[in-house]
Amino acid sequence: MAEDPTQARFPDLEQGDGGYESWYLKACSPEEPIGVWIRYTTHKRRGEPARGSLWFTLFDTRAEGPYAAKVTPPAEQLGAPQGEWVHIGDSLLRAGRASGSALEASWDLHFEGTGEPLWHLPRSWMYRAPLPKTKLLTPEPEATFSGTVRAGGRELELRDWPGMVGHNWGAQHAERWIWMHGTGFDGRGGDTWLDA
Repeated sequence: MAEDPTQARFPDLEQGDGGYESWYLKACSPEEPIGVWIRYTTHKRRGEPARGSLWFTLFDTRAEGPYAAKVTPPAEQLGAPQGEWVHIGDSLLRAGRASGSALEASWDLHFEGTGEPLWHLPRSWMYRAPLPKTKLLTPEPEATFSGTVRAGGRELELRDWPGMVGHNWGAQHAERWIWMHGTGFDGRGGDTWLDA
């Protein structure tokens, strides 16, 4: 498929259009039961400017529950300048880099992918057509993350945590969503992953 799997679609929405778009990343510790999920998302109601939100979740199976934060800066703090996939407030996502904050959570991560993008839809025209109303793909199905995450009074140093970067968009958010991504299978290398 020839399209750029990370290209922002929200800047091309017309004033009367509605839509959403999200880029999300997941990274899990190879040694401890800890993982992070970060989402950069845009939402545009018909007749209104698009707005961006940042979602952050830290999962630790030893804790009583996940630590989660969400923030929605003013609409004028959303963009996709040259060289960035998306920029929301002080947070940015681009090739090889994710940084930002959501309330008390912050992150400064570098990532490297080694595989080809996973195009979930079977035909390239389906990414341009009105149906399906939700498009999804995984630009980096096998990535490693390094850097720092601060959340819930903790500071985590990530060193080559396996994970992924996903991207979805459309005119309508799916009513139901089930998603799974797995890495780190016993007896397999870092190039073995499952995204469903």
